[in-house]
Amino acid sequence: MGIMLAAGVWGQSEAGYVEGRVLEHPTPTTARIQLQNGQEVEAELSIPFSTDPTLSEKLDIRKGQKVELYYSPNPAGGSSYVVIDWVRRPVLLWLCILFLVVAVIVAGFKGLRAFLATGLSLTIVIFYIVPQIIDGQNPLVISLLGVGGILILAIYFVHGLSWSTTAALIGTFVAVVITMFLGILFSEWAHLTGYGSEEAMMINISANQVDLKGLMLAGLLVGALGALTDITIVQASVVRELAHVNPNFGISELYKGG
Repeated sequence: MGIMLAAGVWGQSEAGYVEGRVLEHPTPTTARIQLQNGQEVEAELSIPFSTDPTLSEKLDIRKGQKVELYYSPNPAGGSSYVVIDWVRRPVLLWLCILFLVVAVIVAGFKGLRAFLATGLSLTIVIFYIVPQIIDGQNPLVISLLGVGGILILAIYFVHGLSWSTTAALIGTFVAVVITMFLGILFSEWAHLTGYGSEEAMMINISANQVDLKGLMLAGLLVGALGALTDITIVQASVVRELAHVNPNFGISELYKGG
């Protein structure tokens, strides 16, 4: 069954995303949805990134569920709606609460600081790194600045200010810079362009000011940050303990032990 037409409340020339609640599911491929503004529409069911219409029958859409829809103008002057996904915020909120409780039980106040640092780090990514890249700024420069802020939160805020945490912060940032240069070098040798996915092509169409190759390398830096932080914190702590156990150890012995 084709997409049903709805009144063009969102505007004939507009397209975008909106949330709604399932009222009924009359056929395997359609559902009646109440939008956030109270309007009721009929929408086609779809599997994201799939071109097989038979897969829509496998979507477990039930009455009362909140779903996300994509709307776009149609020739009749209204809007067409497609259910593309569920609204997952309530479930993810409960997962975050569970994570926070476990972190506090296991690590106490330090676990709470780690949870807050994670949230603030995501804030840096969402409200600084992403908008700046969308505006056409150099993704590598923006990512390095964002990584610096994330490192301060992840190391100083969680583990405190000391010589070992400072060493870990400097070591992690140096490792990130080395990763960046290796990424630039081997992306040139391997002729990586950043256009290797459907999402990249969509970004190029809708936001062609974004440097996709730089975006790919920025993702490399941010993605490597978590593993690097864990490694450097452990290494700095081990070297500090070795130095306390045997003050006669020189740089060579501490390096080998670490």
